[in-house]
Amino acid sequence: MASSAAQHQDSDSRNSLLDQAIVEYMQACETGSPLEIKPFLEEYSRVADSLKEFLGQQSHLNRLMSPIKRFSELVNAKKQKFPIAFGDHTLIREIGRGGMGVIYEARQDDLNRVVALKMMDPSGT
Repeated sequence: MASSAAQHQDSDSRNSLLDQAIVEYMQACETGSPLEIKPFLEEYSRVADSLKEFLGQQSHLNRLMSPIKRFSELVNAKKQKFPIAFGDHTLIREIGRGGMGVIYEARQDDLNRVVALKMMDPSGT
C-alpha cells in the first residue's frame, strides 16, 4: 500500500508541475511574449512529454482558430479598406452593424455574384 500512496503523490506532483508549466505558457501568450520551446521543455523536463502533447494540441487549436480571429478582427474593426478577401468572398463595403455582428456587401467569387454576408461577432459583443 505504501507504494500506491507514493505513486499517487508522484502523480499529484507531476500534475501540479504540469499545471504550473501550462499557466506559465498561457501567461506568456497573453502578454505577447511567447516562450522559447526548447528551454521551456528543459525547465519542465519531468513533464516534457505531456507538455509536448499540450503544445501540439495548442498549435492545432491556433490553426483552427485563425479564421475566427480574422473574422473577429473584421467585425470589430472601425475603419477598413475595401475590398477585403475573405475565404470564397470579397468584401466590398459594410452595409450595416448591429448588436450581433456586421453585414457586408460581398462578391461570392466562385459564382461571381453579389451577396449580403452577415458576420456574427464571435466575442458576442
